[in-house]
Amino acid sequence: MSICLRNIVLSYPDGDGHRRVLDDVDFEVRRGEFVAVTGPSGSGKSSLLAVAGLLITPDSGRVVIDGSDMTGLDRDERTTVRREKLGFVFQQSNLLPSLTAVEQLQMMSHLAGDSVRESRARATDLLCSLGLEGHLDRRPHQLSGGQRQRVAIARGLMNDPSVLLVDEPTSA
Repeated sequence: MSICLRNIVLSYPDGDGHRRVLDDVDFEVRRGEFVAVTGPSGSGKSSLLAVAGLLITPDSGRVVIDGSDMTGLDRDERTTVRREKLGFVFQQSNLLPSLTAVEQLQMMSHLAGDSVRESRARATDLLCSLGLEGHLDRRPHQLSGGQRQRVAIARGLMNDPSVLLVDEPTSA
């Protein structure tokens, strides 16, 4: 799998005008590569990941995943690509307060149409591999910040994505 960004321009409203945060960006990540994007706060790293992950649409340019141009996809089609090919770990864990650690992961699997039994087994395996075996049935408020982040990492891996996009991986 590869993700290729070509001539990406992205701006946000800023007062009476717009602030350009990505200016003609060309970027490619090929299968098997591990890439880190670094820069100061406010330099557009999170915006770049959001464009690459089809979470926001750039003002102009193309996003190509596995050779297919994603630029013209509608909302439902982008959602399908994200669910089937991409995993996300955000700066904040973004866990749902009412769900246990296992349920956070099972929700992702449920969206993909997997059975409850399969999803619970996969969720349990992932959480245990991240050292959370004693915390499977705890809700986010019962977990430390680092434990919440590990649940978020496991959630990003739950549907066995081709690409894992991680924003600020060392923040927690």
